[in-house]
This record gives sequence, structure tokens and C-alpha cells, in this order.
Amino acid sequence: MFNVDQEIFKKYDQNNKHFSIKQIFQGNQELIIIGFHCIYIYDKYQIQLEYFILNGIWKIISQNLNFEEQIKLNILLEDINQNNNLSFDQQIQFIINKFDQYFYGNLF
Repeated sequence: MFNVDQEIFKKYDQNNKHFSIKQIFQGNQELIIIGFHCIYIYDKYQIQLEYFILNGIWKIISQNLNFEEQIKLNILLEDINQNNNLSFDQQIQFIINKFDQYFYGNLF
């Protein structure tokens, strides 16, 4: 069973200027959470990601990235997708850290 502390939703709500998350529900049933839609924000960039509980995989779904940027950011996500030992909050912190480094120019 996947469990996310409610504090996570407060910490990363729509008022967070760096990373926000909202739940994805199964159909129109607001009792069954199947994943999370997230937005990472850095300067002029807004990167949309999805995380599905069933497979535990993060995926970039942004349409505003060029092909090369999308490949590089997906490579950064591979590290987290292969590490099942991190809590959900630790995974988010990992993404923020790696994406910050990428957009600041310290990666690749």
C-alpha cells in the first residue's frame, strides 16, 4: 500500500513556487488515488511530471521541452525510478535538486 503523508500536500500545494503536486484520481472516484500530477518550476521553465502509484515511475509529460531537454531530464529521473528505498518526499527532493542543477548549468 502506497502511503503519502497529508503534510506533503500542504508542503507542495499550488502556493509552492518551486514544486507543486495534486492527486490523480481513478475516473471520477475521489477516494482512489492512482498517481500525482506535478509541476517543477525554475525561472521560466515549468516542467510537468506524473507519478503513478501502480508502477512507481516518474515521467515527464511537458510539451514545452525540446527533444534533447526531455531526454536529459528523463535520464535524471532514471536514477530515482530505479531506487525504491526513498520516501515520496525524498523522491521529490531528489527531483528538485537534480533539476535545479540541470537548469543552473551544473549537469550535462
